[in-house]
Amino acid sequence: MDQEERVPRIGEVKIKVKPDYYLQRAHQEQSNGNDVLAIENYVNYMENLGNHNEMKLSEQINLTKLVLNLGAALEAKEAEDEVMKCYVEILNHFPKNVLILNAFAVYLFSRGEYNVAKGYFQRAAAEGYLPAEKNLLHVLWSLIPRWHFRMLNDKKRNKSYQEAIHKAIQSGCKKICDIGAGCGLLSLIAGTCSKEVQVTAFEESKTLHTIALRIFNGYSLKNVSLHPHNSNEVTKIICPYDLIVTEIFDAGLFGENCLESIHHALSLFINEKKFKIIPASAKLYVTGIESHNLTKKTHYTETLKELGLENICIREADSEPYDSEYLKNEYIKYVTETKSFLNVNFYDKSQLHDLITPDSSCVDDMELTCKEDGIIHALAMWFDLNLDEEITISTNPFDSDIRCWEQAVFHLKHPIPVKKNEILKLRPKITNGQILFDVLSHQSNCQQCFETSKEVISFLNDTELVQTIVRVVNGYVNCNLRVVDFNSFPLFGFLMAKRGATVYHVYKDATDLNLYKHIMEINSLCSYKFIFINEKAVDEYMVFLEPPDVVYTDLIKTDGSWNKVEFSVEIESKLKCESLPKKVFLKAQLINSDYLDICNKVDDSKALDFKIAEHMNEFSGTEHPNLESFKHQVLSSVVTYDISDLEVMDFHRDADVSRDGIVNGILYWFNVQFTDDESITFSTLNSSHYHKTCTILDSPKCVKKGDKMIIHIIREDGHLKVY
Repeated sequence: MDQEERVPRIGEVKIKVKPDYYLQRAHQEQSNGNDVLAIENYVNYMENLGNHNEMKLSEQINLTKLVLNLGAALEAKEAEDEVMKCYVEILNHFPKNVLILNAFAVYLFSRGEYNVAKGYFQRAAAEGYLPAEKNLLHVLWSLIPRWHFRMLNDKKRNKSYQEAIHKAIQSGCKKICDIGAGCGLLSLIAGTCSKEVQVTAFEESKTLHTIALRIFNGYSLKNVSLHPHNSNEVTKIICPYDLIVTEIFDAGLFGENCLESIHHALSLFINEKKFKIIPASAKLYVTGIESHNLTKKTHYTETLKELGLENICIREADSEPYDSEYLKNEYIKYVTETKSFLNVNFYDKSQLHDLITPDSSCVDDMELTCKEDGIIHALAMWFDLNLDEEITISTNPFDSDIRCWEQAVFHLKHPIPVKKNEILKLRPKITNGQILFDVLSHQSNCQQCFETSKEVISFLNDTELVQTIVRVVNGYVNCNLRVVDFNSFPLFGFLMAKRGATVYHVYKDATDLNLYKHIMEINSLCSYKFIFINEKAVDEYMVFLEPPDVVYTDLIKTDGSWNKVEFSVEIESKLKCESLPKKVFLKAQLINSDYLDICNKVDDSKALDFKIAEHMNEFSGTEHPNLESFKHQVLSSVVTYDISDLEVMDFHRDADVSRDGIVNGILYWFNVQFTDDESITFSTLNSSHYHKTCTILDSPKCVKKGDKMIIHIIREDGHLKVY
């Protein structure tokens, strides 16, 4: 089918005829299964109407469904222009159609047009459409990741950079280059220090570039120029700089391509006779750690006898080279000594060249001596960042007060049991601009490893969740049933299949299938009794599926938010059978947490009193999902809502304030009652599989013990909001 048949032709000149002619053609084409031509005729119908408000509501709804289906069905890039014209044309006639606004924004977001998508989500959210409000949050988090807020709220980091930059300017540096300017803090420090200074800043993020420009204009800074691209794209500099400033470092130091950027600056940007770089150097440290809590995030550590998962190696597939963790908040056993393994001189162009050269062996092998018996699960790394000869900031977890950076944790493929005084030999290396470690001294004897998605690992390691589902299955006497299991790991399905049920598991990640097939083999499960369906094909498959007897749906996302999957009317009618879980209760509590503010709202007093908050906090959002453990103060009783009846969309109850304080968040979690037996209930409060979500109050509220504060819940189209 060519493009003209696949997308509506919008904007072509048409002969003026009676509107009903096009309406009848739209109905005819839809009945023939040609949604594309149906939309085209609907558009012509609206163009021939004297007033689009004369279009019947039923026809508006029908057109909306056609457009939503079109956007979901067409993925080809060559169809983008016509699809976008279709959305725009419909919105010209119905600018407040929240379904089209939201769908168009989703379409734009999927194609990387985050800023444009943001505007359409905002328009739909302004009309009170909850799905658009939720989607808007994902756009905000994509445009400005939460670590930007943590950086700007780290007063010690900011003051250290300010002191180093002012010293450099006072020593005679006048022409300054800011690499990776972000919202412009370092340029502000330099530009406001002296009118004689000339600052050139580079920022490739369109969003941050716009924010920085607004901030600079607010200060009328004529001596700061801002360029909307990566500094590495520059091939010629007319006027060399005598000071390079940058803060493009992550927990692993090099993760934001700082080596390439600084090397490029040394090649093109500097006055070689006299120049300074802030930071001047860095010193990196590594140690071997034992942490059962941390290793549970990437490795299966439990024993699920019911499926024969004993002495089996299951680890996360395609994991990042390292995780970022606040080791100070974890119970960690430091099994080995801590050693420095690399000193980076950012003035040394030759060293930087060696570090960014593939397969370069410029970092020496090293040895760590074990201080005691233990198990090394991971390597932990941190660094000292020397801004100049006197000013240093450190990510050392033992005594640093720098909180914007976490420590880098490199999970080993297999844990290593060690004895006191045993030697661990390592080979640090730089690959694709990131630090990696090879273990040279200890080889694993693991014969078979299974790699799975992160969700499978966290599910299997949540012993309370696993045992609750085991109890659910034990309650079934008759297992000659057809079961559909939508969970991230089909434990319910596997256990029911062992008892004779026919199971259909809807999976997300094909990586998990190797483990699933192994489980089927060791549990003697036949392939015709346990069928796997990819989630993208579930609608088509369900049409031909005999009505099931039991459906197990996962109503909560692993980030702690509500997860009611919406199906078509036809599929919903087929799934009208026994449904698990039976009931879901939402638990909510008023809290105060500095962590919420640090991660979501800039405080100008921490950002050197520059006026940054009003610009950055437009991207704050109203929720913080995916919370594990975090410091907070409980300020109220727990309020419980039975949200099992999906027809009820609005709830509200009073929370009793238990102590004086300032409420800036509402923490919530879920209690899941699987069966009619109330004792078979699982709470996500302390779950390792499900994290928690917290609503962030726009305006924190001062409360006193004995006060009452209403907590509201609303639901719409599979989404839930607590406020």
